[in-house]
Amino acid sequence: MAPMTEGSRRERQPERLLLITDTFDGGMGASVTAEARWFEARGWQVAVAGPRPSTALVGAASIPIEIPVTARRLSEMLRAAADLRRSIRKWRPTVVHAHGLRAFTVALLSLTGRPYITLHGTGSTPVDPRGWRILRWIAVAMMPVFSRRAMAASPMSWPLWHHVPHASPSLSGLHVLPFPDGDTPTFLWVGALDHRKQPDLFIEALRIAGGSVDVRGIVAGSGPRLDEIAQLVAESRVRVELVGHVADVAPLLARSWAVVLLSLHEGVPFALEEAMWAGRVVIASPHPGTEWLAGPTARYATSAAVAAAAMVQLSDREVALCGGERAAARVRQVLQVTDPWPRLERLFSARSDARSR
Repeated sequence: MAPMTEGSRRERQPERLLLITDTFDGGMGASVTAEARWFEARGWQVAVAGPRPSTALVGAASIPIEIPVTARRLSEMLRAAADLRRSIRKWRPTVVHAHGLRAFTVALLSLTGRPYITLHGTGSTPVDPRGWRILRWIAVAMMPVFSRRAMAASPMSWPLWHHVPHASPSLSGLHVLPFPDGDTPTFLWVGALDHRKQPDLFIEALRIAGGSVDVRGIVAGSGPRLDEIAQLVAESRVRVELVGHVADVAPLLARSWAVVLLSLHEGVPFALEEAMWAGRVVIASPHPGTEWLAGPTARYATSAAVAAAAMVQLSDREVALCGGERAAARVRQVLQVTDPWPRLERLFSARSDARSR
């Protein structure tokens, strides 16, 4: 009898990938969508379990799972796990891949085996209760024990975690943009208007920098602090354009001298990847993911005053232009536009092949 080839094994048992996410928004949503498209294009059957269907997931099956906004809502977490358990038993995936801490916890509570996990970023916010940060640290440290493989988009100091860089799906359509013709230094903020991203620091930095140089800002994003930020802009009397959420950031990058993101915690932000890919220097908080991505090409800031000093430096056209060139070279050294899907495909396929033998 002829040996069974890889192709014949897959004909007998199609590879079935279940992705679990607690959101289709932001970088995590973009990653889940990109992963679904990648594996669909390579013949995998894909289903996505999440809070609502995404119109971008054309070929993937949609499994509605309402994962609560915090794991502290235990009854809602258990209800989501029960719904997921029924879906898994019906759909029978070959590989289960959870994106984020809450999605992974729901997968474990479903009692249907150990999933793969990708952590895109984790940390505390001012609204977290006392002691929650310690519990989150314990959970992150224990995840590799209960997972098939624990992967993180940014470097992790915890044992058994594997750094697997994720490229923004937008990089394939971006190129280095010409530097703006205007004489007024323009700084772009791209991110959710919430407590984690701290957009108020950007407005304050513009106000401080405006005491030394003529600067303006653009804020691209929406969120629960939109009205607060709009009021802060009015009170600060800084020139800031609030453009809301944008699907294509390239036109805004073309107008900007630098991109700013000052957050409490971060993975590897797609906004900074896209900025650097387009040839824009970045001002960012010094988190492991941003330092890995930007290295010495970025200006790092932990306060509005430090960010303002960086803005003043980058108000020199030649400084901003040279910084953007270095940023473009750096991001192309550490990222490929297809990261991490070929690597995950090899990992998942090895697991699937082992199960078929």
